[in-house]
Amino acid sequence: MTHVDLKPRLTWGDVEITDVPFGLIFGSNFGVGENLYEIIESELFDGSVVTSDFTENRTLAFEIGILDEPDMAGLELAGARLEREAEKQRSLITFDPGDGAGTPWAVETYRAKLEFNRTDEFEGALIRVYSVEMQAHPHVRSVEEIVIPAIGAGSGVPSVRVTLQDPSTWTATAGGSSQSVSTTDDGTGIAVSSGVGPIVLTRTASVSFIGTPYLHVDYSCPAEHAHGLRVATPGEQLTPVGDPIAIGATRWRRIYALAVPATTPAIQFALGSSAESAPSMLRISGLVRSNDPALFAGTSRQLFQKFPTHGTARTAGNLHIRHENPLGEVLLHTWPDDGSGHNPSCRSRIASGPSSPADPTAASGFRTPLSAVNPLAFHIPIQQLPPGKYRLFARMKAATAGEALFEVTAGTAGLDIGDFGVEQWQPPVKIGTSYSLVELGSAMLPTARAAKGSELTSVIVLDVLSDFETSTIQFDDLYLLNASTGATVILPGGTHTQVFVGAPTIEHPFPSLMIGTKADKSDAVAIEAAAKVWESNPWPPGFMNVFSVCGQPNAAVSPSYFPRFLHNAYEVAG
Repeated sequence: MTHVDLKPRLTWGDVEITDVPFGLIFGSNFGVGENLYEIIESELFDGSVVTSDFTENRTLAFEIGILDEPDMAGLELAGARLEREAEKQRSLITFDPGDGAGTPWAVETYRAKLEFNRTDEFEGALIRVYSVEMQAHPHVRSVEEIVIPAIGAGSGVPSVRVTLQDPSTWTATAGGSSQSVSTTDDGTGIAVSSGVGPIVLTRTASVSFIGTPYLHVDYSCPAEHAHGLRVATPGEQLTPVGDPIAIGATRWRRIYALAVPATTPAIQFALGSSAESAPSMLRISGLVRSNDPALFAGTSRQLFQKFPTHGTARTAGNLHIRHENPLGEVLLHTWPDDGSGHNPSCRSRIASGPSSPADPTAASGFRTPLSAVNPLAFHIPIQQLPPGKYRLFARMKAATAGEALFEVTAGTAGLDIGDFGVEQWQPPVKIGTSYSLVELGSAMLPTARAAKGSELTSVIVLDVLSDFETSTIQFDDLYLLNASTGATVILPGGTHTQVFVGAPTIEHPFPSLMIGTKADKSDAVAIEAAAKVWESNPWPPGFMNVFSVCGQPNAAVSPSYFPRFLHNAYEVAG
C-alpha cells in the first residue's frame, strides 16, 4: 500500500481549524439530513400513512483544540476568534481531504453553540478545548458553482454552422443487411432504398461538438415515417429539440438534436422498427453542427436546452438571460427531464386550422389568423405529455386591442366513449397590438390515463367564440407548461437587457427575480411584483430542461447551480 501524506483542511468561516493554533480533535460527527414527514388522512386502524418531500437540516458536532499559544493572552484571543465565528447567523464549513485526489466540499451553517471545556490540567498546559454544535444545510455542495454555457449566441457571438456532409464516410443497413449508399439527386446528400426492414444510416467519421452542440439534420422519407427518425451516437440517444419541421412544400423535413457527447466517432440515423412497417427509403442532407438550436426555421426566439445536473441530492438553480438590445417579454420554463421528449411549444403539432404564413417577428416563425369558423386543433402524442397540471399560454396579437372570448377543449383522440376524458372551458382574453403571452387557463393533462407505450394522442382545440373585429387575431404559438414538475417565469417587456432568476439561499431564503442592463448586476433591481408568473422548482440529479421565449432573436440563456451531495462531493464536469 502506497503511503499518502494527508493534509486535510477544515475551514469554518474565517477560521482554519486545521492550522495553528487550532486543531480538530478526532471524533467529529457531520450528521445527516432528516426527512420531515406529514401525516395523510386515512382510515387505517393502526399506524399512519405519511408523505415526505422535505429534508430538514443536519447537525454538526466536533471539538476544536487550541494548542500552540505561548501564553494565556494567546489562548484568550484564539478563543475569541471561535466565539465571533459561532455568533454569525450564517457561515460556511469547507473541507478539503488533502490527499490530492478527493474533492473539496462545503456546507452552509447557522449560528453555533460553542462550549468551553475547561480543566485545570489543560489550563496549566496552555491547552483549551471547545465543543461546537450547529445546524447546517442537509446536503453538502461543491465549492465552485457550475455555469452552463449559454444556449443562445447572445450579444456579440456569431452563429456558427459547420457542414458535415461527405458521402465517402457513410454506411447503411436495411433489415440488418448491408445496403449500398448513393448520393441524392442534387448531389448534396446521401440516400438508401430498402423496403426489406428498418434502415440504419451511419456516418463513420469522428465529430467534435465542442462549441457547436446542436446537430441540424434535413431528411426525407415516406410520410408515415416522418416523425420516426432516431439520431444517436455510440451509447447515447440524442435528444430532439422539438418535432420535425416541414421544409416548404417538399417532402424534406428538418430535425434539431442536442449532441450531449463532446466528441463522437460516429452518428447514426435509424428509421422504422419492423419488417412489417419497413420504410422504402431514407435520404439525409444538410447535416450541420452549430451553436444555434434554431428551434423553428427562420427564428431563434424560442430556445431549448437539456443540461446535466450533477450530484446525488437535489439543488436549486439560477438562470441568466441577456441580449445587447431590450429583451422584450420573456418566458422561462424549467423542468426535470423524464425522457418523454416533452416540448412546451405546440406550433409543430397543429393538425388542422387556417393556413400559416411565415412571420419573422413571431417566436415560432409563423402566424395563424384565428376565426370562429376555423378553429386550431393540436395533436400531441400522449407519451410526450407527462401527467400533471398544465398552464396553457398563447402568444398572439390583434390589429386593434380588446377582449376576445375563446373556447379551449382538451381531450384524447381514440376514445369513442362520449364525453369521457374531455375538458372544456371559455376564457375571456385581453389581446394587445403586439405579440404577447396570454393565459388560457389550466387543465390536468392528458385527460385520460394511458398505458406505457400508448399511441393515443392528446387533442387541444382552440376556438374563437367572439372577438372585437373578425379575423384580426394573429396566433403565434401555444405553450403547455407543466406546473406539477416545472416552474415558469413570465416578465413583461421593458428597457432591460438582462434578467436574473435567482435560487433561494440561506442568505436570502426566497427566490429572486431581477432585471438590469449590466451582466454583473451592478444596476439590477428586484421586479418580482411586476412578473406575470413567477415560480421556482428544485433541480434533481440527472438532467434539466430550460425552454425560453424572448422578443429578441438568439438571446443568451445560461443556467448555473451548485451540485449537492448526500455526504461528500466528487469531481464533476461543467
